[in-house]
Amino acid sequence: MKNLTLTLIVILSILNFGFSQTTNQPTNPSTQKITRPAQVTFFYPIGTNGITSYNYSNQVSLNWLFGLNGGVEGIEVAGLFNVNDGDVTGLQASGLFNLTKGNTMGLQTAGLFNANMGNSQSLQASGIFNFNLGEMQGIQATGIFNTNIGNAQGVQASGIFNSNIGDYQGVQASGILNANVGQFTGGQVSGILNVVTDTLTGTQVGLVNYATQAEGVQVGLVNISAKKSEKLLPIGLVSIVNGGLQELEISGGDAVYANVNFKLGVPKFYTIFKAGYTSFGGEPIFSTGLGFGSEIGIKNNHKINIDLSSNSLSDLNFDTYNYNSLSKLDLNYKYALTKNFSVFAGPSFNILLSENEKMLLNVPYSIHQKTYSNVEFNSWVGFNIGTSVRL
Repeated sequence: MKNLTLTLIVILSILNFGFSQTTNQPTNPSTQKITRPAQVTFFYPIGTNGITSYNYSNQVSLNWLFGLNGGVEGIEVAGLFNVNDGDVTGLQASGLFNLTKGNTMGLQTAGLFNANMGNSQSLQASGIFNFNLGEMQGIQATGIFNTNIGNAQGVQASGIFNSNIGDYQGVQASGILNANVGQFTGGQVSGILNVVTDTLTGTQVGLVNYATQAEGVQVGLVNISAKKSEKLLPIGLVSIVNGGLQELEISGGDAVYANVNFKLGVPKFYTIFKAGYTSFGGEPIFSTGLGFGSEIGIKNNHKINIDLSSNSLSDLNFDTYNYNSLSKLDLNYKYALTKNFSVFAGPSFNILLSENEKMLLNVPYSIHQKTYSNVEFNSWVGFNIGTSVRL
């Protein structure tokens, strides 16, 4: 945020410097912003409109190096940069940057950046950044970052980050960060982080997703919703939702005798962190696993849990070359004795993959057994029984 604030200060300073010439001149409203068909400037004030060029809006504006004009109602091109004291409607293109004090409508393209002090209904395309101070309807596309201060509708696409202060409807797509200070309706897609400080209605996709409140879908390694979000579906490894699911289970089964599972997310989709203990040949065997599941409400205190998990088995030697993997599909009926305490039981479909002659689990029986290369495949139907506590 410090870097963003510093960047905005620099931009505003540039704009203030560029427009200081116009605000310090005596003005006559009856003669300002007169439309002219064309103007040519080598560099301000050496041009066909002279030192008062900021009083004229041009349909065709050609600035060999740079120009200071009153506006554009057609096309403006510069070798270095364009500065306008009024509105720009049409095409504005430059080798370095475009600065506009008024509103823009059309296309702005520059090698470095575009900056507007008014509303924008346009496509801003640049190599480094786009900045708009006002409402935006359109597209901002750049290599590094886009910033809009005001309500926005449209698309922000950048290589590093996008930011908007105000309500947003549309899409933010970046390589690292998307941030919206206000309500957001649409989609945020980033390589690392998405942030909405108010209500998200839509989708976030990134490594880390944050919304104060959310209705829609979050897809990422870490998903966070600070306020109660009953219509949110977080899909990820760690999903922290206010009012969501945080449940501890203790269970036993036919193969792994003792299990501790922690479920995190929401009832519709949660992550399962697993640890277990059993024995084989008189030696202790430990299991650790990760899974996903969903809880389906039937009626009142009756529920069904469908859990899919993968577990790694190891003995006290923790031999990484001794491959033993247990995959489980658990279908449990759950009955809530109290608001937070439940009991459950149900069948479990199991698949054990182990190296030949290095199996670490007692297989009760096999409904299918086969050896593939150096790996033995066993499958069977077992059971689970246990209790759960919602935290």
